[in-house]
Amino acid sequence: MKKILSVLSILGLFFSSCEENDTLYITDDYYSICQINSDGTGYRKLIDKGYRRTPTSLTNIYFIENDSKILIIEENGIKEFDLNSLTSNYYNFVDIKLSALSRDRTQLALIKNSSIDQDIHIFNIISKNFTRLTNSPTVIKRGLSFSNDGLRIVYSTYFSSYSTIETVDIISGAVTQLVRTDFENLTEFTLVHPIFNFEDSEVFYFSIEYNPVRPNYLCKLRSTNNYLIDSTTSYYSGLTFSGENGYLIYDDIGSNPGRIIAHNIIQNKKFTLTSNSQSGGIVSTSHNGEKVMIGLSYKEMTLVNIDGTNSRTLLHDGLFPRISADGNKIVFVILETIVQ
Repeated sequence: MKKILSVLSILGLFFSSCEENDTLYITDDYYSICQINSDGTGYRKLIDKGYRRTPTSLTNIYFIENDSKILIIEENGIKEFDLNSLTSNYYNFVDIKLSALSRDRTQLALIKNSSIDQDIHIFNIISKNFTRLTNSPTVIKRGLSFSNDGLRIVYSTYFSSYSTIETVDIISGAVTQLVRTDFENLTEFTLVHPIFNFEDSEVFYFSIEYNPVRPNYLCKLRSTNNYLIDSTTSYYSGLTFSGENGYLIYDDIGSNPGRIIAHNIIQNKKFTLTSNSQSGGIVSTSHNGEKVMIGLSYKEMTLVNIDGTNSRTLLHDGLFPRISADGNKIVFVILETIVQ
């Protein structure tokens, strides 16, 4: 009996020591998808730890069908998730890198993460059909965005000695080049995040340009109508157009600390939306452009009016937030650790 107690005592010490040193624990990080109302109420988990954390396991989330469903863009497919029944349908599409939703929320543009297929594909959310739109699979494409009428897509390309901004007509497939840079690329892309204005009459974009004063580069916000909008910008938070009220939302690094601003270039108005954007953020707006959801890289989710008023932090642990078209709901991701 003494021998048994002695053995149990030794085993107890062993496991206690292992517990203190964490040598028996294996941890895995997972993403869960959650929802919250814009007033901070109604927090609920939609999908519990459904995605193992990898750089490509979960790339985007969009509201569709009068905000009753969401599209979850995964690495190898699209999950259509019903927010009422909590049921889902899945559509396979291998190796998704980038996506963009049309303003009427009926079309999804996709680019694969593949060296042999960089073409733009369209997923029709109504018919559930996939269609290849471009026919240049080896040309690297980035920065997808729909025109507001849903008839064209704008994107940027990268070649070894130049970059372009192009549009492709969704009906005919015709490609039109809007901008081309012939100087040597300072970064992988020199033309970044192109988006249409509300009338679809011009495209705004970031231009990465050589700085002769210092050995680095400048990021400038320009228009395809050949005018400069802002010369103290950054592309870290992307470029978002609010809609009919006409605001561009982007990083302004002309102040210290940096900030994300809403800029109406016609009315010459600028409003600070958040002053904590040094590492960039993810921006989405309600359909009318009045509410702005900003997810900062350190997990803070801020909801603010387009004029900078009524700013409030909804959560301190949310990632990839997306606001609904009516501005009343937000879906987002939280990171959770499972200890085994």
